[in-house]
Amino acid sequence: MLRSADKINKTSILLGIVSYDRPSFFKLAIAKVMLTGFVRYIIAVCDASTPKLFEKYRYAIQWLKKLAKTIGIEIFADIQLGRRGSTTARNIVLNKASQFMNDDDILVMIDDDYIIPAKSVLASVVLYFATDDKIGMIGGRLININKRKIDPDFYLNIIPGLADSLSNLTGFIFLDTKHGPRYANYLTPLMAIRGKVLKEGIRYDPNFSGSAYREETDLQEQVKHLGYRLLHNSKFYAYHLALEVGGNREQQAPHIRFYWKAKNHTYYLRKYKKSLLKIVMGAIMIALYSIIYGPKALLAVVMGLKDGLHL
Repeated sequence: MLRSADKINKTSILLGIVSYDRPSFFKLAIAKVMLTGFVRYIIAVCDASTPKLFEKYRYAIQWLKKLAKTIGIEIFADIQLGRRGSTTARNIVLNKASQFMNDDDILVMIDDDYIIPAKSVLASVVLYFATDDKIGMIGGRLININKRKIDPDFYLNIIPGLADSLSNLTGFIFLDTKHGPRYANYLTPLMAIRGKVLKEGIRYDPNFSGSAYREETDLQEQVKHLGYRLLHNSKFYAYHLALEVGGNREQQAPHIRFYWKAKNHTYYLRKYKKSLLKIVMGAIMIALYSIIYGPKALLAVVMGLKDGLHL
């Protein structure tokens, strides 16, 4: 217990956040987590599609740095006019964090529409990392404030173990965000990464393009391949505003969303040498889901499947 307490005292939490065309929500997300008093460093990568939005990001960073100075937090910000893409932006965060993180430090990755409400949320992450060296990544629970037009994942908060069992059977990702703490096969995009694991070289794969669907799943697979476990911790949570503007969604038409969903999921299955049965089942599940959006969405799934097989 003394060893765990010593680890906790020496642990620094870094916050990584990427944002595209959402400066107001970006500012809110960072300010809220800063006020928990549990984060020491913030790494922000922001892309803006217009000079006006670029200036809004710049002003937001200036305001946040003034606030950070009063509470002893350091902010590293990279703002660019034009879009770099989700995986490129997130890898900038990982590369910067790995330069000065110690093995027991923790990088918490959030989206710009996640609101972390309290210090206790992050305290539970520190505790589990300190008491279990097998854990390489901890995933949290997302509480959706809005319902999206196309949900990125399927949630099965019914029976403990059911979500992981179905994921193993079908190759598709089902998430249980209710039951925990527990070791899990897959986690939500709200992730905390141990410094030692990050320094072993895990990075986002740029082949997950477009909506970047499955980019976090791929990162989690890399952690498992290094011999670490994934832990779902339901006490680690964020309110998810589930915005339909900016970010990876940009109010894309449903058929475009389904194209990237099919392409990236198929590429993920091929990358990790999943069986042909799982590739077929994944395609069927996405196709069935797309039917409610019409023939155009179904055709996009077919095209995405084809392109994913050829990546």
